[in-house]
Amino acid sequence: MTTVKVEEIKETDNTETQKETTKKTRTKKTTQTKKEVKSKSTINKELRANAKDIDVEVQSLVKGEVFYCSRKTGEILELSEIGDREIISLDLLMDISKRCKKLLSNLVISISDIYSEDYKLEDIIEFFGLKDLYSFKEMTLEEIDDFILNTDLTEFEKEFTNIQNENLKFRLIERSVGLVKEGLLDSTAKMKLFEVAYGTEYLYKNI
Repeated sequence: MTTVKVEEIKETDNTETQKETTKKTRTKKTTQTKKEVKSKSTINKELRANAKDIDVEVQSLVKGEVFYCSRKTGEILELSEIGDREIISLDLLMDISKRCKKLLSNLVISISDIYSEDYKLEDIIEFFGLKDLYSFKEMTLEEIDDFILNTDLTEFEKEFTNIQNENLKFRLIERSVGLVKEGLLDSTAKMKLFEVAYGTEYLYKNI
């Protein structure tokens, strides 16, 4: 079992937030009253101020253990296996982003949900500067598997070869190896695309 060590991870990227519009419909009327549209900077400020009271769900996208303990609060993130999910505070995720940014930018863990009536998952994604990375797909293991296994070959080749983010491309390649080991991926054409992208023809040789 591999443990992801905090000391090996450096911080990167800036953060931004996203506008949110909500609607309220009154009974027997078609008129809708809009809440105040908040600027990105306002949402950013609110998220920081309320970070301890906002819960988010994260998921492991790697094989092996992921462990992180906040020096500030003692709150722990512990994911034992790929696909494991855990609900943590936004405060802890901010601490992870500050000290171990690559846990997020390298898709060691993904942000899969938020538990709040005031903010959306997109707000959190933008807050951590991950909008471009998450614009490809919803970054969950289930969505990644669905893309690899169920996307038509022509569409798959087009989408995969157009990926610019090397961290995302590597994570897809890594997951393909796991799917082959599990007996779920048997498309030689897709496997060949992964091998070309990784720069070897022996990616699946010992499986």
